[in-house]
Amino acid sequence: GWLNGVSEWHVNAPNRPYSIRLDPALKYKNEPSLRFELRQGDAWVGPKGSKTFRAELVPSTFPPTGSTRYYGCSIFIPKDFPVEDNRLVLLQWWPETKSELGEVGRSPSLAVRYAEGLLSVSIRHSPERVVKDPDRVSQEKIFKTDRLKRGEWNRFAFQVKWSFEDDGMVKVWWNDKSVASYEGPVGYNDDKGPLFKFGLYRDDSEKTYVVYFSDCRECRSLDLIVQRRIPDRSSKMYDQVETSTNQSSLPSIYLAQSSQTDCQESSSGGSS
Repeated sequence: GWLNGVSEWHVNAPNRPYSIRLDPALKYKNEPSLRFELRQGDAWVGPKGSKTFRAELVPSTFPPTGSTRYYGCSIFIPKDFPVEDNRLVLLQWWPETKSELGEVGRSPSLAVRYAEGLLSVSIRHSPERVVKDPDRVSQEKIFKTDRLKRGEWNRFAFQVKWSFEDDGMVKVWWNDKSVASYEGPVGYNDDKGPLFKFGLYRDDSEKTYVVYFSDCRECRSLDLIVQRRIPDRSSKMYDQVETSTNQSSLPSIYLAQSSQTDCQESSSGGSS
């Protein structure tokens, strides 16, 4: 199952009993799910004392720059999920900050966001060896939709070549349909690619957020991401709609299965 190896994953989440829990009842194709919850004021404290409002898991390592990776993750947003104008990142690929070179934190190389009922996929990229002003980094929004159905599973798959040069690439599938095909720079001028993370990362809110995740993987083969191979159909935009490393092992209450992973290429990693 997808939770094989979970004991080696890293947790960026408040130390609350409800932050991340196994939910064996809500399944995606017989795979158990993990329930993520953030309440007002729930903050994760990073190694340098910074507070961010998140509950995320890090099941991966940093892939080499120039490599191609495949990712898959199923997301269940409940029908009563708050629809508000607030930043929320569900999936992100986090670039390690080169703080020794004077770099400050950067936005994710790739991210799936959900706000005001809109889901979007965005890319950041820069050829600069050291990014001094993250706000000036180029951004591409390659997919957005207001048709995401709450109260049911939504499956996302990605093929990514991690290159800040023109040979980079991102393909996105949503429920077995090709929804985006982007060619161009992806990420930053780093010695390694970004970490895959999933969960909830938001600005604080009075409202409680609950989202379920299942079958989230990073592999070197698309066949390990989906039970049946996704057809290689591409469109520039499927649905045009305008509208640090303080890591701790996942607590034992979350452990479900053995410590071996189906995707042998993907093991533990860290983040901030």
